[in-house]
Amino acid sequence: MPQGQLPLLIFAQTARFIAQSAAQLGYQTWVADCFADTDTQRVSDRLLRLPSLDKLTIASLLSSLDSLSQQQPCMLICGAGIERFYPVLEQLPPHIQPLGNTFHTFEQLRSADQFFPLLDRLGIPYPETHLISPPDKNKRRWLSKDMKSCGGTHIKHTNLYSDEQVIFQEYIEGKSASVSFIADGKAASVLGFNEQIHDKHTFTLQQLTNQIALNPSSQQKVSTALQQLITATGFKGFGSLDFLIDEADNIYILELNPRLSASAELYSNSGDILRRHIQACMSTQADNLAYQDIQKHSIRTLSYLFADKNYRVREKANWPPQAHDIPSDQQMIHSDQPICTLVIDTEFEHACQNIRHQLETEIVKNCLYPA
Repeated sequence: MPQGQLPLLIFAQTARFIAQSAAQLGYQTWVADCFADTDTQRVSDRLLRLPSLDKLTIASLLSSLDSLSQQQPCMLICGAGIERFYPVLEQLPPHIQPLGNTFHTFEQLRSADQFFPLLDRLGIPYPETHLISPPDKNKRRWLSKDMKSCGGTHIKHTNLYSDEQVIFQEYIEGKSASVSFIADGKAASVLGFNEQIHDKHTFTLQQLTNQIALNPSSQQKVSTALQQLITATGFKGFGSLDFLIDEADNIYILELNPRLSASAELYSNSGDILRRHIQACMSTQADNLAYQDIQKHSIRTLSYLFADKNYRVREKANWPPQAHDIPSDQQMIHSDQPICTLVIDTEFEHACQNIRHQLETEIVKNCLYPA
């Protein structure tokens, strides 16, 4: 570790990519996540496996982070999962320095009673949204969403009121997408636009690709909305803005993720994204992060392989090099739970899909057995 460089304390539902990037940059990595997969084990100097996010509380997370740090000075970086626990950012002990967006920024972006009025003030379009059961719930299709969850698992088709944390949003047929960027509180540098594939029934995120067919007008609308939101919230670091495009090319903003998200891996190169994230979080100058023209890259796809039934992992299985977040030998994987992540680089999208199907078949055959 370079002299004077504080260790990175990392919290995420799955922290593997952040931990690998931190290790590549020479940081000590102290990791708290819900899977503690073999990839993360290899790059972590300290590793604490947390319970599932549903069983975690703000108090238990705070205690876990304090215990993992062993009262030594460090910087905290968060990934997916912090949405539900961001009040912890105001409760950290002095030796843990949060790096990224503040509690106030999270409140603006993840509290429905602040985020949607902000979109209204900025004139940014979004699907019709209600904080209570919509008045015409039987005349249109509605989704219920939990603003403090991630990965699409919180989205459901519904006509019923659930609880105070759920919002109701009109269902709009269209294509799901996101824009990945790095910001310093004043300006954003756009890295690229991504296509999102969700399960049609559960809305669970299944695949991310770093290219999507968007006309220049749509790109500009999203980029303008992004810049407005960065200025209004003081957003810092890597982020992703999720949006929807309908058949008439109308753009609807869905949410802005104020932390390192899965799409960061679509643009990674030897820890470069994490390095830029840290620099942007610490920077007070926007000059070097001005808007950049989108550059075409080779196609990279992140696919999440889910179990279609109960499996157990074979001992000393030969996992393909495209597989990441690899479970431990003899680990039990229940139906509908994630098995691993596939990261595939190709020149053509159809080739990527073919490779993905081949890898899925290979993994199920050679790395797992029914349990």
